[in-house]
Amino acid sequence: MRTGDADRLAAFVQLAQPTAAAVVSLTGPVPDRREHADRIVRHWRTELAPLSALPGFAGRFGAPIRDVLAATVQGLLVLSLARLCEVTDVHSQVRLLAHAVLDEELPTGWRPPAGVVADAAADATLVVPQGGTEVGIDGTDEERAQWVRLMRRVPTGVVRLAREMWGVRRLIDGRAEGRLWHRAVANVPAVGVVGATLGERHAATEIAARVYVALNLADTLPGI
Repeated sequence: MRTGDADRLAAFVQLAQPTAAAVVSLTGPVPDRREHADRIVRHWRTELAPLSALPGFAGRFGAPIRDVLAATVQGLLVLSLARLCEVTDVHSQVRLLAHAVLDEELPTGWRPPAGVVADAAADATLVVPQGGTEVGIDGTDEERAQWVRLMRRVPTGVVRLAREMWGVRRLIDGRAEGRLWHRAVANVPAVGVVGATLGERHAATEIAARVYVALNLADTLPGI
């Protein structure tokens, strides 16, 4: 992972804090931390795994956007669990996010850049213009068109986070994305959303298992 990638993930982590905190509050209070963690995972699997699969309607043409949106939701899952376990410093959260979602390690000696919060907030404002074609996103014409459609169907806060994740999309190939048949169906137009949804639910469980081990919540796959 490059330093610039880690910096982008730091911006993602900062922007995601209100959402992660809200999910911890929404799913609690629960006296047993493990039970609370299971509730958090069920929340993301049930509520937002289908959301991350929305670009599956476009089949393989929506794959880049689907991957970024799915990685965004996976990142929110990781950060919600981190917050539950009182892992709140940016460096630790970025390291956990890189490990659990991207299967990457941070550059040696990396530290979060000063002023990342202000920079990220200023860069994250997305407005759908009247013409619906300029979104401030680098990519092909088809990818920008997919972003416009996404911005009309997904909450603004999630799109802002997805924009940060788009900046590290070259690393997303390492993320968990379900079984082979999930990925195959996800690339079929119209019905792709079914395969993508099932794949993201499976991937959420896999990522939760990594985080549970890293945060000493459990030594085995969570039974959720």
